[in-house]
Amino acid sequence: MNILLRCPLCHEALTKDAHSFVCAQRHCFDLAREGYVNLLPVQHKRSREPGDSPDMLLSRRTFLEAGYYDGFVGALASALGALNGKRVVDIGCGEGFYARQLCAGAQLVAIDIAKAGVRMAAKKARSSALSVDAEFAVASAAALPLHDDSMDMALSIFSPLHLDEAARVLKTGGRLCIAGAAPKHLRELSEAVYGEVREHAGHGLSADTHAAFELISHRHHREDIVLPHPLPGNLLKMTPYYWQAKPEAQQRIEALDQFSVTLDFDIQLLEKRP
Repeated sequence: MNILLRCPLCHEALTKDAHSFVCAQRHCFDLAREGYVNLLPVQHKRSREPGDSPDMLLSRRTFLEAGYYDGFVGALASALGALNGKRVVDIGCGEGFYARQLCAGAQLVAIDIAKAGVRMAAKKARSSALSVDAEFAVASAAALPLHDDSMDMALSIFSPLHLDEAARVLKTGGRLCIAGAAPKHLRELSEAVYGEVREHAGHGLSADTHAAFELISHRHHREDIVLPHPLPGNLLKMTPYYWQAKPEAQQRIEALDQFSVTLDFDIQLLEKRP
């Protein structure tokens, strides 16, 4: 694989052997048993275990693998086009669902600040088409362990994003996909948690936000689905609504036999200007 991660301490290139990544300054980062590397310096951690919790990640995997976001995945694939052979960074990969669905054949670096998510993503990749040309790293979106002007595509799907860093690692003409919640996304879940519908404000990121990017396309995907038990509970647990819901609301949603909910997604494709 010819994607070179860079050292988070000195920014020298990292070379991989059977057990670790090492830079010219002899900073060494061991490969975990599952095949990922931790490149998150202690000074970049705001808590002992930053990012999504293992329970949240497991609920997300259960829900997403049930296929209810397949329409969204199809819209993403249409927006991205073929990624075969391209250098792609999945920023905020979580447990790796979108990378597995979209990045087969790409030279992939999947990063997330949650070690549990990267561990799950790397382990699952062993049995998928990502197993050859993929690296998985615990790292921050604010300090990507990648060289300047090295990537063809960056994905930010329901994840925090630092546009300066995305611009830094993308080649001129490289593309950035920002995808997440549109205003009516999960509006019924919002009502079940708060007693009223609170529409999403969106991620607030667009080509207008950063001079380095030009907006290439802007797509909207919306559909209504009906979830059988126990998927309403999985859906709740994989979203920030879970931490904001009172215990009685959590129990009520988790006990539902079925739940009708709106999916509403926003997909922007940006290109890095010369």
